[in-house]
Amino acid sequence: MIRISTRKLGKKYNREWIFRGINEVFEEGHHYAITGPNGSGKSTLLHTLCGILPPTEGKVDYLKDKENIPPEGYYQYISFVAPYMELVEEFSLRELLSFHFGFKGKSNGLGIEDMIEKMYLDKAKEKPVRHFSSGMKQRLKLGLAFYANTPIIFLDEPTSNMDTKGIDWYVEHMSMLSSEKLIITASNLAHEYEMSDKIIKISDFVK
Repeated sequence: MIRISTRKLGKKYNREWIFRGINEVFEEGHHYAITGPNGSGKSTLLHTLCGILPPTEGKVDYLKDKENIPPEGYYQYISFVAPYMELVEEFSLRELLSFHFGFKGKSNGLGIEDMIEKMYLDKAKEKPVRHFSSGMKQRLKLGLAFYANTPIIFLDEPTSNMDTKGIDWYVEHMSMLSSEKLIITASNLAHEYEMSDKIIKISDFVK
């Protein structure tokens, strides 16, 4: 069982607190949403939880079966998706998947061809990623997270650039994964987090 615990977590830039006093426990098998308008600090909190940014005060602890995981080991348990995340666009789809899953284990014994089919990208398997549409790239980013054998998924505005079909694909995958993994979504769009177990309003922690 994987768990993320925060104690009096706070982050500020210059003299302005983005959030402060967050005491939360995030557990595997549950989906949590961080909500608030654009610029409210959702992404900053997400980055602090996954170790990209250090907190100004307080602490984030990762635990596996009640044993602490050292910060340098967080990456082994995490998949992260955001519209600003870069892909290796010189690779074809097949090459990128092979490269990525050379570092991360695949979930449920899925093969590369299975993933391509599940992402509805069969006709683009040999196509360089730089020629993908923005929606195809976002679906690919989500697939890299959904099909990885990692217990924690961080999602920052996960359906950015996606059309209705892509959003339906996202919702379908989330309905299957929410009971298996620890998912934390930063969003201000209801369809991205409506299946969550708990909503954390960033405005409740602005001091």
